Amino acid sequence: QGLEGEWRWEPDGLAVRSSGADARGQEYDVTFLDIQPDLAQLTADIEPDVPSRYLALPDGMPAVIQQTAEQVAGTGSTYQKAIALQEFFTSGEFDYSVDAPVDEGYDGTGVGVIERFLEVRSGYCMHFASAMAVMARTVGIPSRIVVGFQPGVTEDIDGVPGFTVSSADLHAWPEAYIPGAGWVGL
Repeated sequence: QGLEGEWRWEPDGLAVRSSGADARGQEYDVTFLDIQPDLAQLTADIEPDVPSRYLALPDGMPAVIQQTAEQVAGTGSTYQKAIALQEFFTSGEFDYSVDAPVDEGYDGTGVGVIERFLEVRSGYCMHFASAMAVMARTVGIPSRIVVGFQPGVTEDIDGVPGFTVSSADLHAWPEAYIPGAGWVGL
């Protein structure tokens, strides 16, 4: 609310866009729904109702990715499998490093990077997010990668509480579609 110009919501890109207006210098309010599902909703055995592209996997995927995903995720609800995958990456067995090696195809494109990441167990947000999203899909969890900004630094801007966000706050994270809860960041 409050923006001048024509703005539209793009559900596929999860973005508000304008082809002719600029938000710079404007004051506006954003309203969102902060869902708080309970455990019964999260663990309900409901078939996800999402487009098939959120389960699509590339051809020629290294077997170690699916094997690892199945071993880690185990059995249970979509939510329980997603949490198991999340705990795998946050257990301390992986190092977050912006100094991941660029040579040897480790910082390239394709699922071979995920195979290498699972071997090296060191990388930055895009390595973690892509590995989690692809592994989730191999066990039937609809997933996607979101790229955006972390909140930044809280500060007073002309007497109003706000945030200063820079390119250092750029981040990527996976989301899983949990029936009964929708898209949940992991």
